[in-house]
Formats: sequence, structure tokens, C-alpha cells
Amino acid sequence: MRKNILRISIYLLLSFCCIIFGYLISETEFDDRVKQRLDRFLIANTKIAKEHKLLSIKSTANTIELLIEDKNITKLNNQRKLALELGNKYRYDKRNTKYVKGRLVYKNDTIKIKLRLKGGQKDHYIDPLKCSYKIKLRGNNTFLGMKRFSIQHPFTRGYLNEWYFHKFLEYTDLIHLRYNYINVYINGRNSGIYAIEENMHKNLIENNKLK
Repeated sequence: MRKNILRISIYLLLSFCCIIFGYLISETEFDDRVKQRLDRFLIANTKIAKEHKLLSIKSTANTIELLIEDKNITKLNNQRKLALELGNKYRYDKRNTKYVKGRLVYKNDTIKIKLRLKGGQKDHYIDPLKCSYKIKLRGNNTFLGMKRFSIQHPFTRGYLNEWYFHKFLEYTDLIHLRYNYINVYINGRNSGIYAIEENMHKNLIENNKLK
């Protein structure tokens, strides 16, 4: 009787180990396939990105320029290299330089800011000319009512899908982010249309009239 119980226990244990091992292999292969498809999609969309940039020249969206010193551009580029090397873990690596200083120019105003690379997935930084950034305004300054916000390629937010989502939240009197589109120049280079997305801050609650 004991031998039968022992035999059944070993059989169940081996079966369980085989299932777990097979799952891990399939998940790894699935993850690799997803990454390969994402890479192919982003490469294929370089043509779309160029067309998008041309459309931004004719756009009526607000235009800002980010002025960043060369030494801080180097730090941002190093953040991107680290992200490509480590993936989502780059944000917690001790080599990550976090926020760097810069300036935001909007119409006749120049505002001091801090910014860093943003995003845990490769679509935020695969294109070296259109990376995503988190931006904090220094001092008591705000931009379009926002103290903290991020800018990213509209692709990372499903183009208009995210805009419709926040408009729906606003329509139903639920907490929503200020979310729109903006034309961005970085040190004189036209980086095209970005999606601008409000980040968590007391300004967000005040804008929703829920202070």
C-alpha cells in the first residue's frame, strides 16, 4: 500500500514538474515572438513616422521646444542604452542618471524643467529620435495647467484610443487625465507630434474639481 502511494506521489510530482517546465518554455518562446513582432512593426513604421513628422509641420497643435544641454543629452542617451540592455529593470539600475535639467519654451515663456527617459517597454525608446520622456516643471510653474506630465509617441497609447478614453471619463464625471497632442522640437530638431499625458499630482485632482 505504501509503495503504491509513494509511486503515485512520484508520478504526480514528475507530471507537475513537466507541466511547469513546458509552461516556462512556451512563455519564453511566446515572449520572444511578441518582441520580434514588435521590432518588425516598429521598423516597418519608420515610413509612417516620417509621414507623421511631415503632417506635424501643418498641425495646429500647440508647439513646445525642449532645450537640453549636450551633457544632459548624453545622459538621456545613456539612459536609452541602459533600457535597451536591461529592459524594464533599467529604471532601478544604479547607473541610471534619473532626471536631468532642461528648459521648456512655449510661446514667449521659458520654463525650467527636469526630465528623464520614460517607459518600461521598448516601444517607448526603440526610435532614438522619438523617445518618451517624463517631465517635471521646477518652481511654481505649470504648463497647460499641469505640473507633471509625460510625452510619448502616439503609438504607445494606441493613437486616438487613449484620447477617446479620457474624454469618456470626463463625460461620465470620472477622474480623467489631461491628454492631448503636441508638436515637439528638441534643440531645434522637429520631433513631430507627441501625445502629452498628465501625471499624478494635486493639479490633477483640482482639474477634476475633486479637491
